[in-house]
Amino acid sequence: MQTLQAQWSLISPGVNDIYWVDTRVETLDFAKVSKNYVISCYSPTGPSMTTPLSREAWLKTEQIIVDLIVKVTSSVDDAAGIRENMRREVERIVHEKELSIPGVPEAYVSRGPYQVEGPDLVRVSLQISCRSFQIKS
Repeated sequence: MQTLQAQWSLISPGVNDIYWVDTRVETLDFAKVSKNYVISCYSPTGPSMTTPLSREAWLKTEQIIVDLIVKVTSSVDDAAGIRENMRREVERIVHEKELSIPGVPEAYVSRGPYQVEGPDLVRVSLQISCRSFQIKS
């Protein structure tokens, strides 16, 4: 989430227009948020997997979900357009920083988008895979 905030380049919505949260935001909770845009970064259930590569090395893959939620203020189509701009911005940041996110040796968008278009909000969820190699010391 810190990398997304630091690298956010959209003017609308700007980084300060977004409610940033590190837990899943449910629809009922979203109604309580004072901003029209939410970016939620969290680990789903069972977020990591370890794959042995040899007796001394293994690959650890952790999953992060990035939810982008936009309140419908004028029309669903307008909100969906803003959501898609936000999705492209997240994908751009993850791609540009895939090898330089602090504490994450490699990150990439591995799955998505799962999207919802309702009368009150539009949402898209992206799955980000964070991989690291562990060496037995």
